Amino acid sequence: MQHRNEIRAACACTHYAEDRNTTHMSTQQTFVIAGAGLAGAKAAEALRTNGFGGQVILIGDEAERPYDRPPLSKGYLQGSTEREKIYIHPPQWHTEHDIDLRLGTRVTEIDCAAHEVSTAGGETLSYDKLLLTTGSSPRRLELPGADLGGVHYLRTVADSDALQAAFASALTFAVGAALPIVAVVFAPPAALVALVSGTSLVCLFALGALAANVGGASPWIGAFRVAFWGALAMGITAGVGALFGTRLA
Repeated sequence: MQHRNEIRAACACTHYAEDRNTTHMSTQQTFVIAGAGLAGAKAAEALRTNGFGGQVILIGDEAERPYDRPPLSKGYLQGSTEREKIYIHPPQWHTEHDIDLRLGTRVTEIDCAAHEVSTAGGETLSYDKLLLTTGSSPRRLELPGADLGGVHYLRTVADSDALQAAFASALTFAVGAALPIVAVVFAPPAALVALVSGTSLVCLFALGALAANVGGASPWIGAFRVAFWGALAMGITAGVGALFGTRLA
């Protein structure tokens, strides 16, 4: 699912205000939803539930039908949640509710004056109502080596699949502050986890004990691993801007 900043808007915001003042939605109207994530899927569902009889076009740039993202860093990543469970609706739901689901399609431009959206494939779609549900994207590292293999981001189901494969074989992890438990719980027992953040050593120690306890290992071993390597990562990163000894899978 794309980021809203990737869409060029060829109009002023006043056009949105004018459009919102129209309360009547006839069966001849077209409602375009740009962004086929949870918000987009639920918006399409709400339109049909509340009696909208016009055309509903749900556009997403991923190949997967709309799914829920939180499991990607939890049950799905761990392997306890089946893939089919993450989807918002069954495969046939969109057809049964006359939702025009367009996957693998990226919206690149919005012309509010003409009430049109353009896609990366060169198609132009007219709309009466437009809803942007593009969500957000993780900030990309702008550091030397950030484009090397073994550097992962977590946003899509494909990202989660790649992390599962990485956790099965990698021996060293450097993790941002948002995903520490993901690494220490799902990484192999022999892996070394370095936590790159401003977290205090006390918090790192507690995290290690908790993660090791969840994984069935000794809390003291887990605490030492996370605290020691996390402190080392913070110290070296602050001093020279790099984590020494981190092996990229």
